[in-house]
Amino acid sequence: MDRSPGGQCTICNHPQRVEIDKALVSGETLRNIAKQFGVSYSAVGRHKRNGHIATQIAKVARKKEIEDAKEIQDAVEEKEQQEIADVASVLDEIIGLKDRLNDLLDRAEGEGIKEVCMVSGEIRRTLELIAKISGELKQARSITVNITQSAEFKQVVAILLEEVPDDVKEPLARRLYEISA
Repeated sequence: MDRSPGGQCTICNHPQRVEIDKALVSGETLRNIAKQFGVSYSAVGRHKRNGHIATQIAKVARKKEIEDAKEIQDAVEEKEQQEIADVASVLDEIIGLKDRLNDLLDRAEGEGIKEVCMVSGEIRRTLELIAKISGELKQARSITVNITQSAEFKQVVAILLEEVPDDVKEPLARRLYEISA
């Protein structure tokens, strides 16, 4: 029988159980341990033979692993929260920049084509950045866009040709149409 009459291992329930386990692990003889802690030789032997030390060590190890896992989880969650806050801050700045660029576009439209084109390009790059950050735009290896076929490009060409002096109009038109060919 490996248990006391009460159904429990007397060593596992002993108030100095940790010290007994340490003595067993350190190689003390069962007799010395029994004498030192006032328990029976056979109770110490059963405790050791039935693996109660290993069971206790496994429980402590599991508890330690759970505590370590909780600490790691807390650290990961804290890092994720910081990353979210950082991205949100950057996104707020980019959105603010987009708003400022839209204001600038409104002003540039009244002042001339060159400024409109420059501001439009900045707005496009800002919107692209917002879309990438928010996950709305997936990164592709390469994208080829033929803007010369777009209505906007044709409109820009028409406006440019209206605004330039007559002596520049023909060479400029030829060069612009070469791009679209």
